[in-house]
Amino acid sequence: MAYYLPLGLGEAGQLLPVTFATFGLDAASLPSWQAYPAVIGFLQTTTLVVSTLASLILSQKIARSPLRQMGHPWLGIIALAWGIAYLL
Repeated sequence: MAYYLPLGLGEAGQLLPVTFATFGLDAASLPSWQAYPAVIGFLQTTTLVVSTLASLILSQKIARSPLRQMGHPWLGIIALAWGIAYLL
């Protein structure tokens, strides 16, 4: 989801003008918007943090194991989230 935020917030606001221009209509008066890159970056980070925390909580609930035994799965989840954040 965090990967597609720039597409959704950065380019989706051009949907009406591009559609009208495709059919040869005047698109100058149609509304268009674009989110600031800082807002998109903040939302990507927030999405990754919230999904990582949800993954940690749900993995412990599903495994029904003591917290001492959840070290390796949790390290894997955190490493995966860090890798995705590095790629974004």
